[in-house]
Amino acid sequence: MAEPSLRWKGRIGSLKPLAVLVIIAAALGLVASVESLTTARANPTGPQPVSIREIAERLVDSRQYVVVAGFAEYEWAYSYEENGRTTVVYYYLYDEDEGYILVVEADATNLESRVDADVALSGITWTMPGDLRALVEEDAEELADYGWVLASTLVLKEGEAPGSETAALAWTIGLGVAGLLSVCVLFFPAVVFTPGAAHAGGTGPQVEKTIGVQASGRLQRLKSLQPAIEVGRGWRKFTKAVANVVPLQNRRVMLYIHHIYRYSGIKVSDTQWALVFDPMNVVSVEPGKVVGFKDRWAVRFVHRQRREKPEELIVSFASPEDQGDFVALLRAAGFVLGTGLNHIV
Repeated sequence: MAEPSLRWKGRIGSLKPLAVLVIIAAALGLVASVESLTTARANPTGPQPVSIREIAERLVDSRQYVVVAGFAEYEWAYSYEENGRTTVVYYYLYDEDEGYILVVEADATNLESRVDADVALSGITWTMPGDLRALVEEDAEELADYGWVLASTLVLKEGEAPGSETAALAWTIGLGVAGLLSVCVLFFPAVVFTPGAAHAGGTGPQVEKTIGVQASGRLQRLKSLQPAIEVGRGWRKFTKAVANVVPLQNRRVMLYIHHIYRYSGIKVSDTQWALVFDPMNVVSVEPGKVVGFKDRWAVRFVHRQRREKPEELIVSFASPEDQGDFVALLRAAGFVLGTGLNHIV
């Protein structure tokens, strides 16, 4: 039976795919939470009254919670569309006394029900997106001919208010801890093998075994499989990859992986990888299990096919009967099985 510490190593290591997703989500979330925290800290009190002129002349920084007065003209000035649907709408806020105009991001896309009027708007100033700024600067030249100055560096997000600094800090800390724990998961072994007795009663398959077999270790690239096995150049490490067990002549056994890589449903590459074992190139063979949330019966090979330093490859099976058949196949081919120390890869 596997020691609890080894089993937990296997369980934590099996969470690596989930950990990568959490790291990505935490990184994206941290950007937003740090931004929210910075905004909250920069605005400890309510909105500060400013003029459109002050915003246009860059006397107001980004991420400031402000209230600004002017004449709102709700006819769309600019808009963004996605899949034929309007997602963001901007309109102009005029300071008719001083001749300045501010671009405001509306808090809704339906402005038809609004009536142009003098208003006092509260919101947060944000750096204007580059594509929007390019449009604004083009219009600023035309408006300047009529005596208007169009602010082209900041945009006011209507109705937006800074969140709670405490909540933003809690989110930042929580996401940071989640990301750190996920990074730690990446340092755990992907496969934890514990030696043990082989399942009894195996008969040894006479045809290749293709169901429920997984391989963890380095395999050599193949140039061709038929009419003869021809090895290529290069090795690749696989972890729990779907594999085939193929009995060969002359007391040899091949572990074979047909690897197809697809991107967005399109086949990008189609490669073949294998490792051929015989009693002469194998240092040791050990039956046992790969432990984790769900144990799998397995066999661990130590071989010298790639370099002088021994390397290992672990073959695991969906059922104990499959492992028993594989062990029987190896014994019939002249492999000597033994047991050794727990091992992780």
